[in-house]
Amino acid sequence: MFYLALSSIALALFYLFYKWLLSRDTLHRFNRVVLLVVLMLSVVLPAVHLDLGTRAADFAQMLEELVVTPGEASLQPSFEGEGAQAVKSPLLQEGKGEAPTVLLALYLAGVLFFLVRLGVGVVRNARLSRHGSERLDDGLRLVLHDGRYAPFSWMHTIVVSRRDYDANASMILAHEREHIRLGHSWDILLCQLCTAFQWFNPAAWLVGRELRAVHEYEADEAMLRSGTDARHYQMKLIETALGARFNSIANNFTHCSTKKRILMMMKKQTSPWARLKVLYVLPVAALVLLAASCDNPKEEADAQKTSEVMSVKAEAVPLYVVDGNVVSAEEFKNLNPDDIESMEVLKGEAATSQWGSRGENGAVVATTKKAASKAADEPADAELEVFNVVEKMPEFEGGVQNLLKFLKANITYPEEAKKNGTQGRVVVQFVVDKDGSITDAKIVKSVSPELDAEALRVVKIMPKWTPGEQKGEKVRVKFTLPVQFKLPD
Repeated sequence: MFYLALSSIALALFYLFYKWLLSRDTLHRFNRVVLLVVLMLSVVLPAVHLDLGTRAADFAQMLEELVVTPGEASLQPSFEGEGAQAVKSPLLQEGKGEAPTVLLALYLAGVLFFLVRLGVGVVRNARLSRHGSERLDDGLRLVLHDGRYAPFSWMHTIVVSRRDYDANASMILAHEREHIRLGHSWDILLCQLCTAFQWFNPAAWLVGRELRAVHEYEADEAMLRSGTDARHYQMKLIETALGARFNSIANNFTHCSTKKRILMMMKKQTSPWARLKVLYVLPVAALVLLAASCDNPKEEADAQKTSEVMSVKAEAVPLYVVDGNVVSAEEFKNLNPDDIESMEVLKGEAATSQWGSRGENGAVVATTKKAASKAADEPADAELEVFNVVEKMPEFEGGVQNLLKFLKANITYPEEAKKNGTQGRVVVQFVVDKDGSITDAKIVKSVSPELDAEALRVVKIMPKWTPGEQKGEKVRVKFTLPVQFKLPD
């Protein structure tokens, strides 16, 4: 929908500048090209995303947002039917998806209506050329009818009422031949397609009206250059326009305001230097490109997000840390005592600030002899480069669904936060290292010590990922995980 909105705004800006700067000039063919170009630009530019260099510097890859609620609700079956914990989209839960759905349905219904109307018009005009037509000397087809439709042309067919044909056959045929020679039918078809997809945008209809007017100015100019008497030609325009009805998808002999056409014929020729005014397209195009490109990081992040509500038990568990990595209780029990260099228990603020555990249970921290020896021999490298986007992004083993399963199985709603009524969105940032391990986890958006600690804890206990690669080499990549803690209303 963002593309559609930006395309509509772009077309409106292009039209406003055209109307202000070029619409009164007599450079009709040039104006016709400008209108067709701005139609194309309004379609193409919003789809172009330039790398402005801001993404790698300012944005980390956004993971799926978790919405965590306490308790063991069973709103609907969880992943693959495991357990009683619920997984439900908050948009569906709160009914927030209804309005966008209705708007999208309304838009598509409008598109369908105008496409059908265009198709009906094309078929009707095609039937005219096949039935009741006669071929002229130059290969064009002429259709005579008894109605009050103004003369018009479509592709290689000219349609004229018998009344108008008897009165001004030569002039009408000459005028409509110019429309056909200049290929105006294709312009109208393109414009009608654009209008069908932007039927809600007044600029689309106004551009179509301007294009039809330019078609008439161009055909009138060709007629006068061929030697037609201007005054006689203008009088015939007025006569033919009285009481006429118009075909909506064709080039009509008097479709454009007759007064405007006569005034345009009488105008002094515009200087060729006036073409330079078309340079207005450049700043408008640059503005549209900037808008499309600046939105790109947010658009991609939103496309990756699939919010999940997870109802979990409110409980506290101890934390086990071996060589700086959080491990499960089972893995900690399986450690060989002979391999342990040192062990300590951290509680309170020390445990919370360093490891993100709940202070009341503390954190059991162990360092093995191998890790201690390695730390002494190899000083830590603080200058390792961290990427935000690489050619091959890191991946949790089994993909996004397995990541959600892991988070669901390990995330808990802190009892203290539940008692205090604390809720909100915690944002954790972490790095997937070259070996796939989780490092440098930190809180970038805090809510409370309890919620911050829980979000940080669940990130630190994630198993190793498949590391990312850039130019064939494993690299460190930064990610962001938003965790929404939400209490029931």
